[in-house]
Amino acid sequence: MNTVRAKTSVLFFMGLLITGTLGYFTFKNFQAYSTFSNQSVQSLSLLENLRELNANRFDKKVFAQLQVLRKSMQPKERQLALSDVLQSYSSQDHGLLRKRVKHFATVEQSYQKYLKSQLLYREKQILYLGAITLGLILLLLLTTRMVLNHTIFKPLATLHRQMTDFLNNRYTYQFGVPSDNELGRLHATFNSLAQQAISNMEELKSLDQAKSEFLNNASHELRTPLTSIKGSLSLLQTGIAGELNPQAQNLTNIAEQETNRLIRLINELLDLAKIEAKRFPLEKSWVTLDQLFNNTIQGLMGLARQADVHLV
Repeated sequence: MNTVRAKTSVLFFMGLLITGTLGYFTFKNFQAYSTFSNQSVQSLSLLENLRELNANRFDKKVFAQLQVLRKSMQPKERQLALSDVLQSYSSQDHGLLRKRVKHFATVEQSYQKYLKSQLLYREKQILYLGAITLGLILLLLLTTRMVLNHTIFKPLATLHRQMTDFLNNRYTYQFGVPSDNELGRLHATFNSLAQQAISNMEELKSLDQAKSEFLNNASHELRTPLTSIKGSLSLLQTGIAGELNPQAQNLTNIAEQETNRLIRLINELLDLAKIEAKRFPLEKSWVTLDQLFNNTIQGLMGLARQADVHLV
């Protein structure tokens, strides 16, 4: 019963039942109103026709039509009054006919009052039922809007806000217990995915931190022996251990260059660790384009010579 489908189905069938019931009663009242209206018109027409009857000119066709009409008339008093009129008409008694037509007119006036009261009553009933129907429809629409807002639109807005926060790395919400409906199950699925993603991100952060610590420690540990090697190569080149032949001198130069290269790489790894930790100081200064180009060309000159490339 807590599902959105069940709630909307209940509201739909309630609205259908209420509007159907009220519509039925409104239709029955309208039918009654139409019937009484037709009877009122028929009564006036009948009275007008009876006043035009002439006892001296008896018409069998008119007499037969009035006989048929008399059988369907209600109430009984009207039937009796019309029977008296038809009897005097058939007997061709002019004075009695006028007297009985006058009596029938009195009976019809009472019947007209009854019809008028019934018409007024049915009009009020139709207006009353129409107002109730309109009010219930408006109430049903408001109730439907509140139910949809509470069960669909509000949970969707909350879920959208949480997804947006999750995409922007803002985990400011609490993982509550979702509702027991379709949107609640969707919310529960998102919570599970979010918790799994957060766990994976925490694990990745731990691995990344361990990697950074390893690189930092390894860089520091490597830089110390490389500094010693570089110092030793510099001493060899100065001739402290004896004069070096040209071939040995060349080999020590290559070893010193490669040692400097390793030291630069280690320094870059340390700088990268500082950048990731947001502790890398930025030094900004103005330089000329000539100086920048010349430094770049000098740094690439060795590789260019090996590749037989001429830099300009």
